Order: sequence, then structure tokens, then C-alpha cells
Amino acid sequence: MKIPLCFLLVICSITSCHDDTRDQDTSGDYLVFGIYHNFCVGNCWHLFRIEGNHLYGDAFDHPRNGEISFQSDPLPDRSYQLATPLLEIPDAIEESDRDTYGCPDCADQGGYYLEFKNDGVKRIVHFDTRLDAYAELTAVVDYVRLLADITTQLAN
Repeated sequence: MKIPLCFLLVICSITSCHDDTRDQDTSGDYLVFGIYHNFCVGNCWHLFRIEGNHLYGDAFDHPRNGEISFQSDPLPDRSYQLATPLLEIPDAIEESDRDTYGCPDCADQGGYYLEFKNDGVKRIVHFDTRLDAYAELTAVVDYVRLLADITTQLAN
């Protein structure tokens, strides 16, 4: 019994000491932003993705199984230029542990979506469209107003 037990311990030790990088995303940084409404029919999400020096529009009406996809062809450069101020995410958002501000889409009012990856770290943050829900956070409110304005211009 000692030999099989020792053999099992050796095998467990060897297999547990490997370099597991499955959870590390080594692809480039990006920013996804927009507005969503979960309680609607039709094109209920308007998301955009900045990656590299390009802006891409979403390729779906409603995400399926959490899958968000984007068009393969970038939007015109003027659209990218319009969206670039959103790359300056305030520290109040970027350094916060919060992933939700207010109660997005709780009362069928929709929500703002922000997903970004910097230096391999991905974050998703949801914002209530009712800015008074977190009005005391001035930098957050200012950024969400900018996000809303840019999303409205790009979606029309």
C-alpha cells in the first residue's frame, strides 16, 4: 500500500506544479462602451469597441449567451475620433472595485455598459442611466454623460 500511495503523491506533485496561463488574456487592450435595454424587443443594445486605432459597431440585437460580437469592418475614422475621449477612463472608475453604479435596467430604464482591458486586466462596469443614483461621484457622472452623448451620436 505504501508504494501506490507514494506513487500517487509523486504524480499529484508533478501535475500540480505547472504554469497555468489559461486565465491570462494576452491579446491587446480595448474599450467597449454603449447602452443596453434588456426588457425590449428588437435592437436593444448599442455597443461599440475601440481596438487599436479603429472603432467597431456591434453585430447583434441582443447578446446570446453573453456573447458580444462586433462587425469585422471598422466604422469611419470620424466615428473613431468622436469616441477617443472615452479612452481616458477616470481613476474613480478604473481604480474602484465597484462593477455597478446605481441599479442599471432595474426599472426598465436601461443601463450603460463599459468593458475595458488594460495591461491584460479586464473589467466590466454597469451604470444606471439615472445619474442621480450616484450623483456624489462627480468624475463618474461626467464620464457617463460623455459615454451617453457619444453613444447617442454613434447609434444614430
